[in-house]
Formats: sequence, C-alpha cells, structure tokens
Amino acid sequence: MLLHRIIENFETEAEEMYIEFVDENEAPSYEDLELIEMDRKTVKKVRSSASLFAELFDPDTNYFYEFPFRKRIEVEGGYRVARRRGARLDEVNVYNLVVRFKNSRIDHSEARAFMYRPVKNNQEWIVLLPDNTMDTIDSEIGIFGRSAQLFAESGKLSSEITLDHINENLKLLNLHERCAQTLMHEYGHVLHWRIFDRLGTPYEDYLAYNWFIENNYAELIDGRVPNYFRLSDEKKLWMLKECLVEDYRISLNLDSENGMFILPGKYTFSADFRAPELLKDGVKIMRRMLQPAMENESMRRKTGSVPSESEMTDIALMRSILEASMDENWVPGQQRMTIEDHHAVSDRLLMKTIKNQVAITR
Repeated sequence: MLLHRIIENFETEAEEMYIEFVDENEAPSYEDLELIEMDRKTVKKVRSSASLFAELFDPDTNYFYEFPFRKRIEVEGGYRVARRRGARLDEVNVYNLVVRFKNSRIDHSEARAFMYRPVKNNQEWIVLLPDNTMDTIDSEIGIFGRSAQLFAESGKLSSEITLDHINENLKLLNLHERCAQTLMHEYGHVLHWRIFDRLGTPYEDYLAYNWFIENNYAELIDGRVPNYFRLSDEKKLWMLKECLVEDYRISLNLDSENGMFILPGKYTFSADFRAPELLKDGVKIMRRMLQPAMENESMRRKTGSVPSESEMTDIALMRSILEASMDENWVPGQQRMTIEDHHAVSDRLLMKTIKNQVAITR
C-alpha cells in the first residue's frame, strides 16, 4: 500500500501556495508495527506513517481494492480549491490512502473520505480514500438532475430556482471540484467535533442531540428531510451531523462562487430545490452553531474522544428521500415531529449511554 500526506507551503517571495506530497511509503504490516521499537531500520522506514497505520489497521482488517487511488492531480487541485474557499486544511493532517478498509472498530469500505482523531495525540486527520471520482460525479448528477426535472415537470420546483440554474451548478463538477467538496465536508466534521468537545466531558450522543434541539436545527432538518422522522435515534443524529457539514460545505461555495451551490445537499436537496429559503435557514443556523470554531482559529481538539466521520453518497437513502418528497401530502418545511418527540430521542440516547456504562462496569 502507498500513503501520501499532503502539506502546503508558501513561497515567501511569490506569496503563492504550493502542495508537497510527502512519504510515499509501503505500508507496514501489523507485525512490522509490533517490532518497530526493536528494528532501527524499520523505524526509519515507517516512522512518519506508522502512527496512522497503527491507529487504523488491526489484525482483523479487510482491505478493498476495487476503487482507483486518487492521483496527485486530483488531490492537489481539490486541496487548492477547498483552501481558497475557506476550509482551513492547514490546521489538520490530510492524507491520501490507497485502499478502503474495515475492521471490528471502523468500517470505511464504502466511504470516500473520513475525519479521524487519533488516540495517542490531539491531532485531527482527514483521510481521502480511493474513489472513481468521475463515476461519482455521473451518479450524483444523475440523481440531482432527474430530481430537478421531476420537480419541474410536476410544478413543484420553486419559482426562485430554475432547472437551468440547477444544471449550471452541476456542470461545475469536475475532478478537482468534487475532491474539494469532499475535503470541505470533512473539515466541517472537524469544526463540529471541536464544538462537541465543549458540550460535556466525556462527550455523549445525547448531548449532541440536545445541541441540535437548542439551536432549532433538529426541527429544521425534520422539515428538510421528508423521512427523517422514520429514522432510528442513532441515524437521526448521524443525519443531523451530515446535514450540518453539508450546509457548511455549501456555504463556502455560495460565498466564494457568486451564489453557486455547485453540489446540492445530499439529503436535503428535495426540500432545498422546492423551497430554497430552507437552505438559507440551514446555512444561517449552521453559522451560528459553528461560529465559535469558525471564528476562533486557535480552537482545537480538546478531549481524548476518538470519533470517525466519513463522507459517502448513500444513493439508496437519497432515492428514498426523493420518493418521500414526491408524496402529495408532504410539503417542504413540514415537520412530522414535535419538540417533545425530539426530547424523547435525546432521552433514549441518554438511557443507552447509561446502559452501556453499566454493562462496562459489571
């Protein structure tokens, strides 16, 4: 296996950023890592990448080689675009890994990238995984384009947004642009976990759900994702985090590209196409929620929690959202859950935390 770490540097005279790809090494085996302190040659060979492999790969790890390794031209171009838009990637370690994988702790067999916080230090990592990016673009353009066409033909498309405008945005997707969208998405996870660090020690899922309730974001997403109310409690929290970082990603596009969203929200598109004010509300609330981490550049990871958040395009879920949005009884912004329902989700997440703690202490 090969690994790249992407590092940005500046030419002081030209004041231009250039990208350096560091440590294109063969990955050590698990046995190599166990012997690392005894074999000086091995130490020298894998010193820079050993922490990543030791963190992510266990003896039971399965590797998936079906997807092509992201070439330097894609990653370098995507990194530049994401940085120009405002994602502070220089604050984190960005890696480009050659293989997707899963083990008993982590499953990234279907992910395009993930954000990870290592156990042994307070670093924050964004790891790009192999992907056939052009196929991804084709799939996404297909579902977003067909959805917009269906809404237009059925008279459901908002008068504030035209079919041509949606297609103009989708046409902006290319190799660099799609990689940039992934990097911006994952940096959004970096930001919200910096906020989560300050919700309580230790972090618990119910605290995060309460945060979404207190900021009225849970209610908003209930109105932007037509089948949100049917999701499990854990899936609801996952959906809130995904929508939040999608709103963050889209906000960077809107601010820097003359109002172009480029890639619609993966799970809110059916409402956002029909009621663009809901997207505006989402961006407004997101900015308030992430403001401490966005404006305070010195804010970093605080606790030893080890979350891993991945970016994937769940086409089956997107199609189910589209199908639910075509129900004549559903109106964008319509909420199926009361505030009491949301608090009940938080209460159940708290009870699961307590049960898990009891089970551990027995």
